[in-house]
Amino acid sequence: MKKIQNYFLSSLTWFLIFLLTIGWQIIPFIPSQHIPSTGATGEKMVLLWDTTLNGIIPTGWTNASATYGDKFLRGESAVNAGNTGGGLHTHTVGTVAVVESTTGINMRKKGGIPTALDTHSHSSFTTFTMDSATILPVYRDLVAITYDSGIPSALPADAIIMFDDAPPGGFSSYSSQNGKMIRINVLAGVEGGSTTHPHTNLSIVTSGPDSISSIIDPGTDADAATETHTHSYSGTSPVSTDHTPPHTEVILATVDLDDTSIPVGMIAMFNGDPNIDDSNWDIISDSAEAFYQQYIEGASSYQTGQGYATHTHTLDVISSSESATIGVGGGNPAEGIATTHTHTISGNFSDENNEPAYINVVVAKKQAALGVTGPDDVTLASIKPSETGETTFDEGKEIVVTDGGSGWDLTVIMTVTLNDGGSNTIPDGNVYIRKDGIVDGGDYTIWGGIISNVSETDTIESLDEARAVGIRSDGTGDDLTTVRPTIRVVADVDQTPADYDGVLTFTVI
Repeated sequence: MKKIQNYFLSSLTWFLIFLLTIGWQIIPFIPSQHIPSTGATGEKMVLLWDTTLNGIIPTGWTNASATYGDKFLRGESAVNAGNTGGGLHTHTVGTVAVVESTTGINMRKKGGIPTALDTHSHSSFTTFTMDSATILPVYRDLVAITYDSGIPSALPADAIIMFDDAPPGGFSSYSSQNGKMIRINVLAGVEGGSTTHPHTNLSIVTSGPDSISSIIDPGTDADAATETHTHSYSGTSPVSTDHTPPHTEVILATVDLDDTSIPVGMIAMFNGDPNIDDSNWDIISDSAEAFYQQYIEGASSYQTGQGYATHTHTLDVISSSESATIGVGGGNPAEGIATTHTHTISGNFSDENNEPAYINVVVAKKQAALGVTGPDDVTLASIKPSETGETTFDEGKEIVVTDGGSGWDLTVIMTVTLNDGGSNTIPDGNVYIRKDGIVDGGDYTIWGGIISNVSETDTIESLDEARAVGIRSDGTGDDLTTVRPTIRVVADVDQTPADYDGVLTFTVI
């Protein structure tokens, strides 16, 4: 949230004395990294509900199963229907090898002794079919409820809330969903799914051998037989690798009492951009963030980067036994016999995705309110025409910045030109902020409170445009940082002595 505070400058004597008087004006601002593409459109908060605990949907909320039913919830930067299929799939052949039989083929002359072992392989399939199978992960159904009026200021009792840390007071642990993905249905409590699966009616028929066998027996005029043949396999495929889709594991808790305030750190879902400039919600399902294209699972601790995008099945099966066709050799006797044999079929199937039916939601985390306040009044130093005056805000006259949890950027600008009420002005370019420097043993811009990660530049800059007072790169929600800025005013040589009023605007984003 961007809060802008205006401070009014007024003089008290014929000298150029300026009184800085606070005047509140809060102007909403959308930080650049979260500017909605279409603006606010009445987005609604989406919470979870367990009808086995409380079968009555709270007043002001709607059972949204017509929208989300039979679908898993998945985080995205924008809401859309996602994948609405049933999650059925099949595979094609991946890397497959039909390896040599363990005993080879014992080729015999008719009426003679065995020849040397003849080995071969089959490198391809002429037939490959299988039934489709589901990729539903381990899940438990919950109900999705949406707030009728957009984003609430308080939560109903028994609503299920997501956190990435231990829930605060007023919330009770909800462990029924631990280890189970969240799927939405009209009623809660139904469980199903698995982490792996097979496919039924797998059918494989090999091609012929890669080369025709022709083994020469040491005997005189004793060419062995040649043969060609195929093998088959039918049955159930081996189980898959883990087909649990990419997901983030969250800590779930129920609300103890009606009208519980939304706590800082709560994670919620929305059916659109939650308009964080008004509500202090930080979207965490944008690209590269924790919930981007991630399903959601309950857990005892918060974990990101879980699950797998695809799965396959590893082959390691034995083919049918095959007695090769009796071939004719050129020797005398002229007929050979090939003994029966099998092959080991190894390899895998094609990689297939692990996405059951889902609907995308925007996921956001409640932040502490980013804010700025100022003193009731500050009197600037008296100066005469052609003089330059500098005033550092006194102790007790600080600008106070409240951190929203991720740092801030504090700027100042002269937004209303100094004016004596008539035609006499002091140009905005004649009003400056003075940063680092030494005055009375301290810095010109004097920081206090929580000042870790705060930086500024050693410059003197006119306030005819917004100038940085200081930047905090990182922080913790509700941290307070104070600053006593030094303001310089330059009066032209022909400046008319009078009382001058103006507006300085301090802005924090």
